[in-house]
Amino acid sequence: MKLNTTLNIVATAAFLASSLPTAGQPPGATQRWMSIGPRPILGGDLPGGAVSGRVRAVAVDPGDASHWLIGAASGGVWDTHDAGDHWLPRTDDQATLCMGAIAFAPSDPNVVYAGTGEESVSEGAGMLKSTDSGVHWQLLAQDTFNHTACTVIQVDPSNPNTVLAGTTDGRTVRKDEDSGYGRFLTSAPPMGIQRSINGGLTWSLTLLGQATDLAVHPGDFDRQYAALGGYWGTITNGVLISTNGLYRSLDGGQTWTTVSGPWSLSTQVGRIQLAIAPSDPNVLFVSIAVAFHPFDFLLPTQGSSLGLWRTTNAWAAAPTWTRLPGPGDVGYQLFYDHVL
Repeated sequence: MKLNTTLNIVATAAFLASSLPTAGQPPGATQRWMSIGPRPILGGDLPGGAVSGRVRAVAVDPGDASHWLIGAASGGVWDTHDAGDHWLPRTDDQATLCMGAIAFAPSDPNVVYAGTGEESVSEGAGMLKSTDSGVHWQLLAQDTFNHTACTVIQVDPSNPNTVLAGTTDGRTVRKDEDSGYGRFLTSAPPMGIQRSINGGLTWSLTLLGQATDLAVHPGDFDRQYAALGGYWGTITNGVLISTNGLYRSLDGGQTWTTVSGPWSLSTQVGRIQLAIAPSDPNVLFVSIAVAFHPFDFLLPTQGSSLGLWRTTNAWAAAPTWTRLPGPGDVGYQLFYDHVL
């Protein structure tokens, strides 16, 4: 399925002939347009043929298993009520179509949050909120989320107004002439774990850094793990910092402490992804990519797997870790194609 802005294109020059008046029809006669999508993008950014658009986020309505919302990388939020057979665009009127994360409020599925901006690809414009289960949206908190990318959203299961979001660097849509990628935005607000207790109207930054993931204990929203894993390692907006790593909160994301692991002494910690086992919340998995080197883009291990670890006592004062087999040869793609 190709879901981005080109989904709404209904004809190309090759198809326009079918819409022109035929012999015997008066000029200006009403003609019918026919959709030619979804279909692959020809001549995309990868050599060798057709490519598809990216779906960056998926959320299933906790009250209706056939109702899904997705966030396309550059195509906004789409809505289905029949488990994917039919779709409607829902945010074509919003400030941006670049999406990063979507989450329903478990206690009130009418409330949905959608974070704009795609990690390491495009800048966002704010936090979108819906109070009618994804049909209509309001743009909130532009000062907090403008020019950043939203990577993850977690909503308190008992309170739809308490929500946390992770943010990382956004990029301009216009590509840099030298690298071919979008440019980092130096005017972005501080990034990391943002927390709101009033339904997204205002936010407080509780953990500073490049927040790539946020995992919550399924039975206790106070217990959370956050990952700071900017893929440039310890560099953010050209400034050397040392925040990449694993963090834990026991008060619902208000305060955080560092959790050490076998990766802690490495200088190669890049993007980090997390997963708590729903059947046993003491089990936490941590996957870490090798950071990109800011001055040498040709190092062969960049973007590969630094390691995959598991702990079975995630909430102990000092969790113990077991290294697991890695995902094998993934090239450099774990800076982006990376989820647990």
